[in-house]
Amino acid sequence: MSLKDEFYKRIRELVISIAKKLPSQINPNTLTLLGLLFALLAGLSFAFGEIVCAIVFMLVSGFLDLLDGAVAEANDKKTEFGGVLDSVSDRYADVLIITGIMLGYSLNISTFWFLVGISAVVGSILVSYVRAKGERVLNERITVGIADRPARIVLIIAGAIFECMNFAILAVAILSHFTVWQRMQLIKKKLEKKKNK
Repeated sequence: MSLKDEFYKRIRELVISIAKKLPSQINPNTLTLLGLLFALLAGLSFAFGEIVCAIVFMLVSGFLDLLDGAVAEANDKKTEFGGVLDSVSDRYADVLIITGIMLGYSLNISTFWFLVGISAVVGSILVSYVRAKGERVLNERITVGIADRPARIVLIIAGAIFECMNFAILAVAILSHFTVWQRMQLIKKKLEKKKNK
C-alpha cells in the first residue's frame, strides 16, 4: 500500500467514525448538495478576492464530499443515484472553483494563463470521466493517478495560501492530464491482459 493510499485510508476511517455519530436521519444526498453549495461559495469568494473565505469554504466542501459517502455507508443508505449525484456534483464543484479563480485573477491574466485555466477545468473533468469509464469496462476500481480530487484541492488551497495561484492552476492542469494518461495506460494494459487470457 502506497503512502497516499495509507493516508486516504486513515482519513476515511476518521470520517466514517464521525458519520456513525451523526443522526441516522441525515440524508447523504443533502450533504452532497451542501458540499456543492460551499464549492459555489468558494468560487464566488475567489472571484471577489476573498481568499481566506474561499479556503474555508473549500475545506468545508471537501469535508462534506467525504462525509456524504460515509453517512450513506454507515446508515445503509447507499444508492446508485446517490453515487451519480456525488460524481456530478464533484464535477460542478471543480468547474465552479477554477472558474472563480480565473474570474478573480482576470484583470492580470494573459491569454496563456486563461488557457491554462481552461486546461485545468478540462483535465479535472477527464480525470473522473476516465476513471468511471475504465471502472465500467474493467469492472474494478481504478485508483492510480497523482491528481485525484483531494490532491487538486490541496494544490489550489496551497496556491491561495502562498499567493501563487497561477502556478497552482498550472500544476492542476499538468497533473490532471498526466493522471488521465496514467489511467488510460492502466486501462489499456488490463484490457490487453484480458484479451490475451
